[in-house]
Amino acid sequence: MCHRRSRSIHLRLRGSDSAYFLKFIKEYPDASVVTLTRNYRSSNTILSASFQVINPNGAERSRTYSIIDGVKTIAILELANEHAEAESIARAIEVLVGGTGFHAIDTGRVKEAYLHRD
Repeated sequence: MCHRRSRSIHLRLRGSDSAYFLKFIKEYPDASVVTLTRNYRSSNTILSASFQVINPNGAERSRTYSIIDGVKTIAILELANEHAEAESIARAIEVLVGGTGFHAIDTGRVKEAYLHRD
C-alpha cells in the first residue's frame, strides 16, 4: 500500500519528495490511485495556507478540505534556526496554557528560584 495526500506540504517539510510517488505510479500503472480530499486534523485556514505555499501560481490542482474552520488568520515567523523556532513554540504554548514549562527553566529563561517563591 502506498499513501500520499495530494501535493502534500508535509512531504516537503519532512524531507521527502513527491517524485517518489510519481515514480511509483509510472512503475505500477495498474495500481489504483485514491486522492484524499478530506483532512481530519487541520483547520481549513492551515490547509488553505499550505495550498497557497505549494501552489503559488494558482495552477489547477486538487485540494484538501476540512470540516474544522479554525481561526481565520495565521502568523508566519521567520526565525534564525531550529533553536529559535523551539523557543518561539515553547513561549506560545506557555501563553496558551497560562504557565511556565520546564523548557523555560532548562534554557535559563526563567530562574527556578522564581518558581518556588513563598
